[in-house]
Formats: sequence, structure tokens, C-alpha cells
Amino acid sequence: TGTEPEIKRAPGDRVDVVTISSANPDYALPARVRVVLCNTAAACSVQLPSPATFTGLVTFKDIVDASAFNITIKRAASESINGSAANYVISTLGASVTLCSNGTNWFLV
Repeated sequence: TGTEPEIKRAPGDRVDVVTISSANPDYALPARVRVVLCNTAAACSVQLPSPATFTGLVTFKDIVDASAFNITIKRAASESINGSAANYVISTLGASVTLCSNGTNWFLV
């Protein structure tokens, strides 16, 4: 819900970056985005794409205060995140999490 954030790529870069803010607290991650900066003054969530359609790594970085406002990384369906059949929550100030897919599940790296 809310406003869709702009996906940015600096000239010469090979990585798409999106910043999540209070304007878009529930965001469905496109498969092309590799870095998600979470700059929210409220809790937010990011919906992962299916691991079958995603190759490579995606990094989530809290740039405000996840200890006050959790960032929830939601599974696309029944896949696991690092062996757990639950969503992954970032709740630490300045935390970053990098995930990769093996085509079936997500793993922390």
C-alpha cells in the first residue's frame, strides 16, 4: 500500500537500489532489486519474490532504527528463510541482512 518507491541505479552501477519509507510500508520486492534500504518511521514489511524466480543476493539495510520499528521480510509462499518456515524480522538498529536463493528456499549469508 502507499506510494511505490523509485528504483535507482547510479550510472555505471550494476545494482538496483530501492529505499522503503513510511510512504510505502508494505513493499513487494521486484526480482531485479538487490539492495533494500529501510528508512521508515514505522514498522514496514518487504515481500520476497519466489526463490524459484530470483537469482543472486539481496541485502536489506536498516538506516533508521529497527529497534523501534521492525522490518519484516516476508516469504513469498511456503519456502523457508534459513531453515525456518517463518518470516524474518530485523529488530536491531543499523542491522543488515543478506539473503540468497537456491531456487527453492532463502538463506542468510
